[in-house]
Amino acid sequence: MPFIYSTTTCSNTFAVFAPKTDPNSLSRVVKRIEILGGHGMKNPKGIDTPQGVVTKVSDEDLALLEKMVGFRDQVNAGYLIVDNKKMDPSKKAASMNPKDGSAPMTPKDFEKSTELGDDVPTYKKMG
Repeated sequence: MPFIYSTTTCSNTFAVFAPKTDPNSLSRVVKRIEILGGHGMKNPKGIDTPQGVVTKVSDEDLALLEKMVGFRDQVNAGYLIVDNKKMDPSKKAASMNPKDGSAPMTPKDFEKSTELGDDVPTYKKMG
């Protein structure tokens, strides 16, 4: 079974649609595949902040996901990695893109900029 490692802040649900029989009808969702998020978010039940999360998917679900542009875009951007081996998500996340656009800000985002002078703290653009 494949594992999908994620450094996204929010979970992502990818919808699989039934083929349309009538071009004037609405698309019908036949399956939803959720890839867990939570990277960089404080766990409300504890003090840990995961640096990566993992979701186990079936081979069938992975085949469906790989056909989706949104899934491929997140893989190409480095927020998702597919692997057949299970490992510690934080170790896998070390080689991935660390922050998506919805990640919470941290003190590192407000480090002083050397471009504007050491006395001017600036927001560093994420992603």
